[in-house]
Amino acid sequence: MAGVQALRPSDQLQIGGYQLLGRLGEGGMGTVYLAQSPEGTQVALKVIRDHLLDREEFRQRFRGEVARAKTVPPFCTAEVIEADPDHDPPYLVAEYVDGPTLADIVKESGPLSGAALQSLGIGVATALTAIHAAGIIHRDLKPGNVLLPRGGVKVIDFGLARDSDTPTGITQGDQVMGTVPYIAPERLSGGLKAVNAKADVFAWGAVMCYAATGHTPFAGDTPATTAIRILTEAPNLTGVNGPLRDVVALALAKDPAERPTARELLDLLMSVGSTRKVPQDVMIPAQAAYEATADDEPTVSTRLPVRKPRRRVRTLWIVLATVIALVAAGIFAYGVWPDRNSHAGDPPASPSPQTTPLSVPEGFQLVLADPMTKSDNWIQRTEAQLSAKCVYNHGVYVVSVTGTVYRCTGPSQKYRDFALSVTVQLTDPGTCAGIWFRYTGDSGYALQICEDGAYFVRHEKDGDGNWSNPTRLEMPFPERLQIGSSERFTILAVGNHFTFAHNGYIMDERDETTYVEGRLNLGVLQREPGPSIEHSAGFSDVEIWAPGEPSARATS
Repeated sequence: MAGVQALRPSDQLQIGGYQLLGRLGEGGMGTVYLAQSPEGTQVALKVIRDHLLDREEFRQRFRGEVARAKTVPPFCTAEVIEADPDHDPPYLVAEYVDGPTLADIVKESGPLSGAALQSLGIGVATALTAIHAAGIIHRDLKPGNVLLPRGGVKVIDFGLARDSDTPTGITQGDQVMGTVPYIAPERLSGGLKAVNAKADVFAWGAVMCYAATGHTPFAGDTPATTAIRILTEAPNLTGVNGPLRDVVALALAKDPAERPTARELLDLLMSVGSTRKVPQDVMIPAQAAYEATADDEPTVSTRLPVRKPRRRVRTLWIVLATVIALVAAGIFAYGVWPDRNSHAGDPPASPSPQTTPLSVPEGFQLVLADPMTKSDNWIQRTEAQLSAKCVYNHGVYVVSVTGTVYRCTGPSQKYRDFALSVTVQLTDPGTCAGIWFRYTGDSGYALQICEDGAYFVRHEKDGDGNWSNPTRLEMPFPERLQIGSSERFTILAVGNHFTFAHNGYIMDERDETTYVEGRLNLGVLQREPGPSIEHSAGFSDVEIWAPGEPSARATS
């Protein structure tokens, strides 16, 4: 049987009534055997090393984590069958998954790509979502712990024998509990930072880099060199292509607060590229995990924290430099995660022909970051009389109307100077999306986004209180937008000067003095009355910056 080694002379032949048949692997926590149960079923049996059991508290923790592990759905990991922490030696019995590891696949057949790589990312993120929901941190996610049985993905060997000598997981003698290329920087930082489930998200990023390229993102000649690179250097993502590169880079952020949770990671992956070619054995568990946590994310708030001014300005410049590099490489820029309706094999949308990147002015602070996966800053409502609605649908905020114009109310904060960046998706032919700014209730500006280009609009009511035809000024935008594609648009307003950008590059600038201050709204803004058909547009990943201290944070 592939992957099974012969027993060694020193190995026992039977443990806890299970007959040992061969060795499946060995690590710092113990040895895993292929075994046969008294009923004749093949299982995986892990024997825990004696040196971890010097204190009774370890056995108590072992019992608790086994109990939690039994709550993890078996569709994404090897199901725990039983464990005996009082046996000599202590052991754990789990389902035997007959399939190669990711390490075996890459070693024998080379890196993954296309639907196979996307399936892997979704499958591992699904497993982490379920594992974290059970209150467990894996702590040793690596290619050898990712099994690929036919049509599926399973993650094994999680969190059952944690050594608690230090919060970083480094034991006496400086032996790292885990596999160095996949260890998050906070676990190597001498206990200065608390370790939580975000460490597993970092490991996911490293695993995906390995799967896509055959190399780890911080690979060095020695474990010590690798650890230093993890702490100090940017990841080497050469060979990680397409929208997945952005997700992997986000997962590998040095600061755990900047990484998504496993649930948010799954949300991103379900919105990247096409899932049509992903096997149902992967999609069904992913959808189950996605829907089970869609309205109840137990890990962290989806709103990013606001940092101190100096740190934030520095971070913005780093992000902007990344935008330039990504757009130059033909990859969607700055938070653009192409939606699930686009095709994984299609070339990315071309950037605007302009060559000047948009920079957020120094002194502007990030005051709102909303992925728009659930009701937070933009309301959810339905108006039957207008045949209009604002709803959250699979990680996208969708505005639809059978008519010409409909706005969905955003944060109550009024802005004069600001920068707003949002991902826009035209979901129906003939639809124009609208981003209103300095909007007062009866007047304001808008950026109108249609299939054939973008337009600067002054939108206001006439003397009778009716909305007049908007004044529209076309912007230089020669390419045609595709229905279902995701595009990043940014508006920067400073005094009377407005700058508009598409996918990180400036497409037009305007000077206007009509409206001084107002709110930000999202919606549908058609050119003129047409046939009574539904028009809809989707919005996601809204970010707002404003000058001064972050006390002007937008609120719902």
